Amino acid sequence: MRATRIFAAPIVVLAAISAIATLATSAEARVVHGLVQAHSAAFVGGSYDVGDGLRISIAVSDAVPDALGEARTWASFYKGLLHGSEIARIRVRVVPMTEITRQCGDGTYGCYDSESEIVMIPPSSYEYSRVTAAHEYGHHLANNRLNTPWDAVDWGTKRWATYENVCARTRAKTAFPGDEDREYGRNPGEAFAESYATLSGYGYEDTTFSKSFKPTKKALELIRQDVLSPWTQATVTTKKGRLTKSDESRRVSIATPLDGIGRVTVESSLALDADLRLYSSAGRLIGRSATDSHRESVGYTICGTRGLSANLLRYDGAGTYTLTSSQP
Repeated sequence: MRATRIFAAPIVVLAAISAIATLATSAEARVVHGLVQAHSAAFVGGSYDVGDGLRISIAVSDAVPDALGEARTWASFYKGLLHGSEIARIRVRVVPMTEITRQCGDGTYGCYDSESEIVMIPPSSYEYSRVTAAHEYGHHLANNRLNTPWDAVDWGTKRWATYENVCARTRAKTAFPGDEDREYGRNPGEAFAESYATLSGYGYEDTTFSKSFKPTKKALELIRQDVLSPWTQATVTTKKGRLTKSDESRRVSIATPLDGIGRVTVESSLALDADLRLYSSAGRLIGRSATDSHRESVGYTICGTRGLSANLLRYDGAGTYTLTSSQP
């Protein structure tokens, strides 16, 4: 009999991981709304060193056998996960399965609260405890990364989500960010967390998660980059040029390696009035700006296209221009 793992990620506040040890015909997602609140009488543990001057908070219910030993076991586990400074923000709570069920829902093996950054997991003796912890840390990682204008918890981190074409797939209704119900298996937030668990040494559960998200070597490398060198802000580039009276227009190519929000602005000298049109790599008009001023600007969402073309149209006069491109 094949064991099936069932996971759930946060929609707004809480994410849950589920696992069952019997054959299942479909994946059922469970989401708990509200903050995780441990009900155990007391906790033992504390702050544990995970290297690079960082420490992790781990508290183990005194209802768990050898609670201090359990805390040390989990401190070693988390230290071994690929992480950044966000590890110092997570608060690990190790509790009996009865409390997991009470807090996270029937059949669940753990949960993560994106507001309090508490992860609740069972003791290390449980079969799926480590893959649960790795998967949920993927949610914590995404919770501490930017993927503007989208929520990385639902969409995945910037480079990974771009590579997996999450934006275009969402528009095409083949990916469903935040869906913890019918389209749970095609929820990119869940697929990212599972891919992070794969990077951590656990197998990708393609009977639960869409095979279309099964991580390639490239996808895992991009997750590694998103962990160690997070995307934080747009990149601004500037190009200068001149339009003479014999020029009707000038095309400038713009690379768009990542999905997100972009903007192209052209500022002309007082002697030049130039308009701006922006095209996708397929030649589709994305936007235009034609005002009476010497500054034209077009903002847009980059969604699956890896290059744009800015077309400067000389309306009147001649002179220099500065084209500024802001890209994720």
